[in-house]
Amino acid sequence: MIKQEQEKLRVVGKSSPRITGALEASGLAEYITDIKIPGMLYAKILTSINCPYAHARIKRIDASKAEKLPGVVCVVTHKDVPRVAYSSKALPAAGVYDEYILDDKVRFKGDKVAAVAAVDEDTAEEALELIDVEYEELPAVFDPEEAMKPGAPKIHEAKDQNITIRVRNEWGDIEKGFREADYIFEGRYETSIQAHCAMEPHGCLANYNKITGDITIWSTTQIPFQVLRVVSEVLGIKMSKIRVIKTFTGGGFGGKDEILVEPLCAFLSVKTGRPVKLILTRKEVFVGTRTRHPAVIYLKTGVKKDGTLTARYVKAILNGGAYAGATPGVVGAMSTREIGLYRCENVKFEGFGVYTNTPVAAAFRGYGNPQHNFAVDTHMDEIAEKLGMDPLEFKLKNTIREGDINRGTGIKLESCGLQECMRKGAERIGWAKKRSSASNQKGTRRRGIGMACFMHNSNVYPYGSECSSALVKVNDDGTATAHFGAADMGQGSSTTLAKIAAEELGMSLENINIVTGDTASVPYDPGSYGSRTTFMMGNAVREAARDAKMQIIARASKILNVDPGKLFLENGEIKVRGKDKRISISEVVKRTLYSTKEGGVIVGKSSYSPPSNAPYFGAQFAEVEVDTETGQVDVLRVVAAHDVGKAINPMAVEGQLEGMVSMGMGFALIEEMLLDKSGSTLNADFLDYKLPRARDMPAVDTIIVERREPSGPFGAKGVGEGGVAVTAPAVVNAIYNAIGIRMKKLPVTQDRLLKAIKGGN
Repeated sequence: MIKQEQEKLRVVGKSSPRITGALEASGLAEYITDIKIPGMLYAKILTSINCPYAHARIKRIDASKAEKLPGVVCVVTHKDVPRVAYSSKALPAAGVYDEYILDDKVRFKGDKVAAVAAVDEDTAEEALELIDVEYEELPAVFDPEEAMKPGAPKIHEAKDQNITIRVRNEWGDIEKGFREADYIFEGRYETSIQAHCAMEPHGCLANYNKITGDITIWSTTQIPFQVLRVVSEVLGIKMSKIRVIKTFTGGGFGGKDEILVEPLCAFLSVKTGRPVKLILTRKEVFVGTRTRHPAVIYLKTGVKKDGTLTARYVKAILNGGAYAGATPGVVGAMSTREIGLYRCENVKFEGFGVYTNTPVAAAFRGYGNPQHNFAVDTHMDEIAEKLGMDPLEFKLKNTIREGDINRGTGIKLESCGLQECMRKGAERIGWAKKRSSASNQKGTRRRGIGMACFMHNSNVYPYGSECSSALVKVNDDGTATAHFGAADMGQGSSTTLAKIAAEELGMSLENINIVTGDTASVPYDPGSYGSRTTFMMGNAVREAARDAKMQIIARASKILNVDPGKLFLENGEIKVRGKDKRISISEVVKRTLYSTKEGGVIVGKSSYSPPSNAPYFGAQFAEVEVDTETGQVDVLRVVAAHDVGKAINPMAVEGQLEGMVSMGMGFALIEEMLLDKSGSTLNADFLDYKLPRARDMPAVDTIIVERREPSGPFGAKGVGEGGVAVTAPAVVNAIYNAIGIRMKKLPVTQDRLLKAIKGGN
């Protein structure tokens, strides 16, 4: 680990536009739909969206008419593909491999049945209509609590039951804690199915070379190296023969953290010997890819009269849908984060991931925290109200702080600015004054404020494998090229990593080039997820840049005849401390490259594994206005105060916080994929699935708190996910402050709130 010096920073901490921004804004950035290869075929998938049953066996499938259609090159069913089980999560937490390229069963309305490759999209679409499928209905179950019961329909025959994972985490003596409590509070909380809604749909292009046996895959993915591994395992192709290129990606949010189209697309290319492109329709993305886990969470909390927590029991039931995917990992993550946010000596967490015949849930920004945080912070607000305490003061009394052990991971907190976030946010929004004035309102439009806080991880250590690698090559023109595998999904991580390299090398940002997203050109990285990119890959890039810097200094010391300890890099030069003596990086590299005695390239390298997991923290405050006649909720203002350790690029951090508020508002108030009694999705498009619009966005005040993390690159921690977890409880708590009605099911739609106002259940 690099020792973090207290030094003047010239690049880190200054706002910079994205280094890819000009390409993206001009339309010159090449997305998956833009790529065309001569002889390319177009693939389409026949799904079970129109099947009358959510759970069925394929009795008979006849593709003969489709195969005879002019322009059709290939039709495949479950009979044609390798029978190799895999997980769309690539590295499943519980080792559950329950998916196939195509199977002889469908387990939800949207499952894959067959695929066609044709000379154009219209022909492929027409061919799908010619495939005749006869289904045998099987018993279905849609409710996770029903699916857990003995005798429930089994969705996977190889499994003993519909529970993909049970997770238990506890400390202290829970029964003793409840005995010591003056009061015990219980609650049930429920969240909905939320769609990722990235503007770019999932897509893939595979090109198999029949002569060499190589295959190149272009994909809009967050995890290129995992795509490589899974395609290798499923198709039986050596990893050395596979190259995965991550194209410009129009949003991910976790929806592209799973392997959904690549094995099928690659198989079609191998079978036809031609390039094959597969782009999902918007309806297929909604129904057939991944969603946020709908959850049912039961809480029981013991508390003293003075507000001290004595015991907490959490039972979380996550509906994972038809396949396990990331469900075991999400349940596991829930057991390590929010349960440790508030100090309590006696805690027991039980989590369950459950199969049902609904669309598959998986990784989604926050990874279980939004569901868990909604339940916990709403529950904490309710306890404070019953105790006659201000919710802010109650939470300040109980939150974890620097020096504490994070009971979820067992790791000591070396940095924690949570209480600073809470106090600064409260001051900015005018908490005390607005809170007290809410009870004096009259009329049908009433205002209230609420708050919530969070803790989120900066990687998956110690519960998952963690390693990020980087190379930094110094060029003879005095620039440098950083090679790394972290996937930029539009969040601007490439700019952040380039800034870290620039700072370490004493160069300007403009002199850092990047190579990323190509498994043939960059060293291994598992992918962009878990708020790990800045912390993990940032450390790897800094270590690689440090390695290159030390090589430059060693060679410059010989040229200048100066002790290496007296040299430092600044503005593209190697300077001697205390003297007006210098040499450019370019000159050093040229002398090194072209010397007959000391020739050699300067390449720094790093393979970084973390010694810790440094959580980041934050608090959000929401001000709302509720119309008691219509149930309409308008979010007027949000103050988002977040401790990110060190903001490498403050502009990007602010953008992340504002984006999280938007996504959190949708989760709180309007976003919900609706299923009918047969399991069909009713709102699988942007017309019927409601999202916050630009005019719905409140004024967002962002407060960046920098509580420096010793193990982070230049003190940085994560930032990209945690804030989405607290908007919903902050909004729901504000609704209660405005009208005295506490909502325990998300989203708080207009009709649900109006029903509650009128006294309905």
